[in-house]
Amino acid sequence: MSYILACAPCCWGVESTDNPHNPDWITVLSETRKAGYFGTELGPFGFFPLDADMINTALYLKELEVCAGTLFEPLSEPHAYQEIIHKTKRLCGLLEQIGCERLVVIDCVNDIRSQCAGNSALAPPR
Repeated sequence: MSYILACAPCCWGVESTDNPHNPDWITVLSETRKAGYFGTELGPFGFFPLDADMINTALYLKELEVCAGTLFEPLSEPHAYQEIIHKTKRLCGLLEQIGCERLVVIDCVNDIRSQCAGNSALAPPR
């Protein structure tokens, strides 16, 4: 088994897709390779295009691969479930098309959880 050294768009400050200060995804790929990495994860849903051919071409030209997709969503909010399921299916389909078998799932930051982080005794009952 071998592993690649990879990074993520968050290394460039990309935490969401709606930040006008985000660098372009191609810039992130170029600088990823220039920094000596051999792979990247995809960052927030929609930061990289959802077009497998476009991603595969860019990865080939930059000599990179995708090590994982990322789903960073409000998993503890029932009203968001349908949108999360939609994004998950879309992202997993894309990952399959680009030959990536890993998905990182992260519950996004929320105020209630942040107030209780590290102290379960303070957490509200379910």
